[in-house]
Amino acid sequence: MIVLGIEAGSVDVATAAALLAWAAVTAVVALTRFGIRRELRHEGRPVAAGPEPALAAALVAEPAAVPSTAVATIVLDLARRGLVDIWRDDRFGVLVQARPERARSAGLGPTPAWSNRVEQAGDGPADGAGDPPLAVHEIAVLRLVTVRTTPGPLPAGALFQEAAPSPALWRDELVAEAERAATRFQTPRRRRVRHLTTASVFLILAASMLAGFTASRRFVKPEIETEGSINSPAEQWFFVFFLVLLATVTISMIVTGGARKEDDGRRRGRWRRASSGLAADPDLAAAGPEAISVLGHRLVYAAALGHAPAAVEPFTPDESPAATAWTARSGTPRPIVIRLDPAIDTDTHGGPRGAGSDGVVHGRRGYDGGFGDPPGERLAVGEVVRARRTPAGAWWIAVHDGASNYAVARRIELNDADRAPGVGAIVRLARDADARTWSVDVLEPAAAQAVVAARPDPTALLDIADLRQVFPGSQIEALPPTLRQIRIFRVRRAGSPKLTIQCLVFTAGPLRTLLMARSRRRRLPVPGEVYLRGRVRAVILVGDLAVAVDITGRHVENRRDLLTALARVVVARLGVPVGNPAPRPPARL
Repeated sequence: MIVLGIEAGSVDVATAAALLAWAAVTAVVALTRFGIRRELRHEGRPVAAGPEPALAAALVAEPAAVPSTAVATIVLDLARRGLVDIWRDDRFGVLVQARPERARSAGLGPTPAWSNRVEQAGDGPADGAGDPPLAVHEIAVLRLVTVRTTPGPLPAGALFQEAAPSPALWRDELVAEAERAATRFQTPRRRRVRHLTTASVFLILAASMLAGFTASRRFVKPEIETEGSINSPAEQWFFVFFLVLLATVTISMIVTGGARKEDDGRRRGRWRRASSGLAADPDLAAAGPEAISVLGHRLVYAAALGHAPAAVEPFTPDESPAATAWTARSGTPRPIVIRLDPAIDTDTHGGPRGAGSDGVVHGRRGYDGGFGDPPGERLAVGEVVRARRTPAGAWWIAVHDGASNYAVARRIELNDADRAPGVGAIVRLARDADARTWSVDVLEPAAAQAVVAARPDPTALLDIADLRQVFPGSQIEALPPTLRQIRIFRVRRAGSPKLTIQCLVFTAGPLRTLLMARSRRRRLPVPGEVYLRGRVRAVILVGDLAVAVDITGRHVENRRDLLTALARVVVARLGVPVGNPAPRPPARL
């Protein structure tokens, strides 16, 4: 082959093409870095357009403020997007209520595959149109606000007062996930640099190898071999490979090296200047959360950076066990006084003197003594307004009967594998005369709140209580876990072979790829990305997270229906749209 008057083989042409492609990619990276510098200097004013999430900006400029402002910042941003309404009432203070129709159109899904941009809701374009998809921690907040306020509005301080497993643990998990999401945030140009840099690495390796092959083809054996000379095609290949690799890597490092550190420094300086400007605005310092419709992005970023204390303070919950609970089941906010029996150990630092291992003080008085419960069997039916776990591991719930202005906290009897009834559930409590605990029967389960963790424990997605809904009348036991990301259950049914249920949780990696092999063509009728792999496995995809549910055993009838029901339970915990039908057990088992 003659190219520009030079005889060249296919390897020579491939070498030249690889080097030209590398040069082009390197030039594009250099131009993109130049654009990043312009962007960080002049474009994307944070108080007007918010080019990056408010919490990401706060982690750069004011990281110490994030734990105390994260929850309020997320709620304010949801209100700015039009997913939540915030207003001030003369009697109850700041009230918050989710817009169910907007929440459903937003998808409440942490994966971009679910359309979670706000759509029109009958009154013009959506307020949050053009915003990026909701992140996992934002969906968890929206889900909890929607679950709590669907019957009616609630005061801002009561929204997260009953978060499970406890308000403090839920908030810590939320802040941790928000910090992880902030570190993953990248502007489109910065993301382009990362992709082009990855392509450049492969082009460098390809060009170096091809250059070595080209040199080895043209190798001329010397008449006299010496130790300091190249005496074989292999040595010629290695020498040219190393020489081209060193040259291209050096040039790439000069052009692209230090981009991350440089851009982070410029970004930090810009956000600190923006923070100073927000701190100097007296309107933001005095604005309450109801001003979000007027101030928009400015109030969101001021709250995240710690410059809007009046907008953050109403969202601070009272996390003490005896704090007043709130319910909106009647359509309006209603405070409920919690009557907490001294027999319940709520000391987070240990049990009081005389407390047994079950967290109850013995030898002082009956469990509900002093609250008017007569001896003998006693029934109580109502809404759970608070559910907490004592440091000793025992559960207690406060049930409101719908008529009085108080709820009595009663310790309930639960097996280790059972899930405590959530806030909002309708339960029936019963207790024998000599019993210290109450048995609980759930009449109406509470809507599940979304899992916040980026890699949740399988026990948070599927448990024995869920399996009893799908396999009524069966004996179910949880087997000891072999790995942290795997949960195994054994189901024994009368007159039928036993079944084994597995729940596996994996993040991005080869195991996730293996789980998804040959499964995209067989989709299950479940919200989100849920696929059937083979005959025994349902795979649920949420962003970088993959959850697999297996049903194995002989002669399993309606296996597909069973997998669909279990998949619905899992996606509900991961944050499906509120209002989707609840999982139903198959007609035949």
